[in-house]
Order: sequence, then C-alpha cells, then structure tokens
Amino acid sequence: MTSHLQTDSTRVAVIFGRYWRYVLALVYTVFVSILLLQSSSEPLIGPPAPPGPPSLRREILLTTGHLSVFTLLTFIWWWALLPILSSERALRFSVRFCLVFGIVTELAQTFSIHRSVSVIDAATNITAILLTAWAISAYRNRRQKSPSGGNPVRTAPPLAPGE
Repeated sequence: MTSHLQTDSTRVAVIFGRYWRYVLALVYTVFVSILLLQSSSEPLIGPPAPPGPPSLRREILLTTGHLSVFTLLTFIWWWALLPILSSERALRFSVRFCLVFGIVTELAQTFSIHRSVSVIDAATNITAILLTAWAISAYRNRRQKSPSGGNPVRTAPPLAPGE
C-alpha cells in the first residue's frame, strides 16, 4: 500500500512540476478577471468603491492597480511559456494574450453592476503591457550582449609594481 501511495504522489509531483507555471498563470488570470469584472458596490475581493464622484486619490490608486496587475500578468505569462517557446515567441504570445485580455475585460465591464468601460483604464492596461514587454526585451538583449551571458566578467586585480 505504501508503494501505491508513493507512486500516486510521485505522479502528482511530476505533473505539478511540469505544469505549475501554467497553473500559476491561469490562477492569476482568473483572479484578475474577478477583480476586473466584479461589482464595484458588492465586490467578491476587496472593499466596495466609495459612493459619490471619484476622487483624484481613488483614480490614482486604481490606475496604479491596473499598472501593477497588467505588468505582473504579462510577466507571468511570458515566464510560464519559457519552457516551451523561445523567449521572443513567449513574449510576443504573452503580449498578444494580455492585450486581448485587457481589452475584452474592459469591454465586459459594461455587463457588471455599477461598472462601465474606461478609456483611461484600457490605456493604462496597454501601457503596462507594452512597458513590461519593453523591459523584458531590454533585459534579454543586455544579457545576450554580455560576454558571459549575463554574468559579469571578473578579472584579477592588477599586480603591484615588481610582482
């Protein structure tokens, strides 16, 4: 009986080890979907939006939230796809996915209670995605150009005269 349990747990570990990046990306995508599509007056996650006209503080907070959420979403999908795609193809796929996801979720907010489409939110999502793609690409290019693949070359200190 012990060997049967070990075999089952080994299978689970192998499957989890192989697919955990995808699972993490999917779980985070579902979490973001709930955040973006939930009612603002009765949310499943987080506090309800305060009544009345939006304040500047609230708008800055929400814009920062969109930047953070879509930066992480783009990064996680790129990272999740690295085992099966080249870095460049993984980045292109994650950017396309996140752009479509950001636009679709923004449009879908018209079907949520007390929500509507926001051009500022859509622009913020797109900006976060493109800035993340640029940062990943710049990092990749810098690593490829360095002589040791990203590890700085260490040289011995110069010898003192007479040594």
